[in-house]
Amino acid sequence: MTYRDAVAVAIAQEMARDETVVLLGEDVAAAVVFKEGASAPADELRRFCLATLADYKVPRRWLFVEALPRNATDKVVKHEVRALFGAASGGSGASASGEESPR
Repeated sequence: MTYRDAVAVAIAQEMARDETVVLLGEDVAAAVVFKEGASAPADELRRFCLATLADYKVPRRWLFVEALPRNATDKVVKHEVRALFGAASGGSGASASGEESPR
């Protein structure tokens, strides 16, 4: 199981989330799509992840979105997800931290 997969599986075990994409870089980041009517604060997801993952694998940045950007073959477009983090933080996305939630 890859690093990204381990983090995504840990997040998937918590709450009623529909999809998660994990981005690696200076900090681990996770963009989460919840099922209809479900939600969870980033600190609750972080606590759950800390119980199942090493600290360095736990996302430091969270973004909650209605849907993940996809290409014509239905794959998640990760550079567009990175751009969403940048838009939520008002910058390039490389320095944002904490919970960013447009919902």
